[in-house]
Formats: sequence, C-alpha cells, structure tokens
Amino acid sequence: MITVYNTDNLYSYLELIRDRPSMILGEESITALMHHIYGYQAAPGSKEVNDELNPNFNGFHDFAAAYYGRSSSSRGCKNIILSAHFGQEKEAFVAFFELLDLFKNGYQLSVSKEVLFKLIETLMLDKNEALQLNEEDNNALYVTLKMLPVSLKDPDSMADYDWILNRLKELGADNVAFTNLIAGLEEKAAVRRL
Repeated sequence: MITVYNTDNLYSYLELIRDRPSMILGEESITALMHHIYGYQAAPGSKEVNDELNPNFNGFHDFAAAYYGRSSSSRGCKNIILSAHFGQEKEAFVAFFELLDLFKNGYQLSVSKEVLFKLIETLMLDKNEALQLNEEDNNALYVTLKMLPVSLKDPDSMADYDWILNRLKELGADNVAFTNLIAGLEEKAAVRRL
C-alpha cells in the first residue's frame, strides 16, 4: 500500500523528512536532504504548493552563513553546515534541523558569535608578536582562548556567546593589542549587520 502524505509547503515536507529520514532520503545526509529540497522547490508548477513561507526559506542560506560566521552565503547552506561539521553528513543533517528551528522561530544572531569566530580565525592566522599570548602573561586568558574552539562547538553554549566575549574582554583588559583586536572585530561585525 502506498501512503500519500499531505505536504502543502516546504516546512511541512521538512518535518516529514525529520520524522522519517531513512524512509524518504535513504540515509541521514544533508546532501540527500538538499537534493530533496531543491526538487521540492522545482515542483510548484506540477502540483499545488504553497510557497508563501514565513520566514521565506531563501533567507535560510544567509542565516546559516551568519550563524557559522561566514561573510557570504554563496556556498549555500549545505556546504556551510557540512564544512562546519567537518564533512560529517549525519552530524550536518541534525545541525540543519536545529538551525532551521532557530530560523523559523526568528532567532536573532548575536554579533558576539561572529566576533568570537573571527577572533579564532585571526589568532590562528595572525603572526603579530603583540598578540602572541602564553601562560605566563595571562594564564586565564590563555586557557580561555585555547578552549574557545571547543566551547563554541558545544551546542549548549549557543546562548552564552555574549558572556564568553565579555569574559574574554575582562581577562584581556591589560593586553592593549588584544583589546584593540576585539574592538576592531566588533566594529566590523556591527557594520556588516547594517
């Protein structure tokens, strides 16, 4: 017996996939999921589909880019999420739905998250001697920065970005180069949000 499911819009179709991913996709894979989404979006001409979504799904790509601290969504949400989860299809599949829930519920992304991700990138790539920190200079700041990538990957830290950034500012208040770096990253993030 063939069961027909009523999915009158993309979000209801995604809920069906979330409930039964193996049945519909064959596996829990963000790549397979996005193939289905693109196919579904191409179908409105062949069946009655309500594409008046609130919020509009097309904004999800920009939301994913901002969430993961990317400056552009040109790679598409699949590639952004997949790269953030180191190519792990199942992990990225789960993250897609967590992110979609935030998007649909109007979650406002914090500038602090973007600043923290840019801080990690800058500290990993910057060879500026003034920013080189070691345990003797400021043990608490050094340890906090060393643990920052792990802290940001933890899904439970989502609401703590502002606290983490403020804590880093407190710990690095004596380091002028670090304070200037944070101020510059905050200014750039704020300008991008305008």
